[in-house]
Amino acid sequence: TTKPKQPFYFHREDNAPIALAGIWDRWTGEDDTIDSCCIITESANKIVAPVHERMPGIILPDQYDDWLNPELNDVAVLKKMAARSSAYKGME
Repeated sequence: TTKPKQPFYFHREDNAPIALAGIWDRWTGEDDTIDSCCIITESANKIVAPVHERMPGIILPDQYDDWLNPELNDVAVLKKMAARSSAYKGME
């Protein structure tokens, strides 16, 4: 579009950091190693929807250990954790 992008500042009510749902991987070939990562997105919650239809998944503090656990590989559980942000009310 010809309209310039507008930055927005979203934050928690207590100004604590927001943990975004992301994944990281390392691929090693014969001659090269590639580290890559991405932020997982979901449908926007009521707070973000007026600005954009998608938003990063937010990992809540009580889920940090589970999200970072390399032994946890149940995709359904991980998707549920990343999708909890639609109900997250600590962000303005």
